[in-house]
Amino acid sequence: MEELAPTLVWALEKFVPLRSVKEFLVAGDFLYGYGRDAVREYIEREGRGASSRPTLLTKLVVGNKETGAEPLSDEEIVVEVSNLMFAAVDTTGTSATYALYELACNPGWQRRLQQEIRTSGVGKKGFEYRTVSELPVLNAVVTENLRMHPAAPSALPRQTVGPVTVIDGLPLPEGILVSMQAMTTQRDPAYFPDPDKFDPARWLAPGPDGKEQIFPGTPEMQEMMLVWGGKGGPRSCPGRYMATMEMKLLLARLMDRYTVALESEATHDDMVMTDHFALIPKGGRCGLVVSRHDV
Repeated sequence: MEELAPTLVWALEKFVPLRSVKEFLVAGDFLYGYGRDAVREYIEREGRGASSRPTLLTKLVVGNKETGAEPLSDEEIVVEVSNLMFAAVDTTGTSATYALYELACNPGWQRRLQQEIRTSGVGKKGFEYRTVSELPVLNAVVTENLRMHPAAPSALPRQTVGPVTVIDGLPLPEGILVSMQAMTTQRDPAYFPDPDKFDPARWLAPGPDGKEQIFPGTPEMQEMMLVWGGKGGPRSCPGRYMATMEMKLLLARLMDRYTVALESEATHDDMVMTDHFALIPKGGRCGLVVSRHDV
């Protein structure tokens, strides 16, 4: 940012001595530096040739000979990586914050999650994604939290192309803006009964052995879950699997050792959802009391 507007940045730092402003001004440089180091480390480790396990990053580094797509320059790759990291900071952080808030509001589900983590033995096996990814209650808590508190709750408008676009039987002329928002579809009572209730049981089903197992939801429920920008395709969130992994690992580690409770009734007011395209708590904070419990 300092390279783009050095005079403005200097003026803000000098005459607006607020910590939040200073942190905001240096955030871009920090993320860019982190992205630069990450790209450099990747190239040193993997080289610039085709990988046996291709990822989005390898496509940027190598290009695509079949389509004739040229690789991006290192500088362009750093910018793309930094942008993706920037997009993942507040969304994943806010989602995890709301998950802890819901667990504090629903101590019964918090106890069920703690019991599952204890009986599964993941604390002794080691907190890795493979050890927590298939825990049914943990998966249900994360999924239900994303249903109630989608990181990007507002509409993602798209413009119709072609002479006529037909959506759900409705013909629309070219150039019409259409959109759906996760906050609406994910609280549709036709697919999510009592939609304003935090109920992870929606994502649990009895297994053949009588134990609970992960329930991915009906096809209609899956269709309504727009938290990742849709079920799949080129416009869905490229970081959804990493974000889910981070939230599961975070909750598993915390619930293994700690219990969270509301600091006061004021926490409810602070956690009222506000839409700044990304979801942000109205009060800018989540007042919780964290206490350690016996393992």
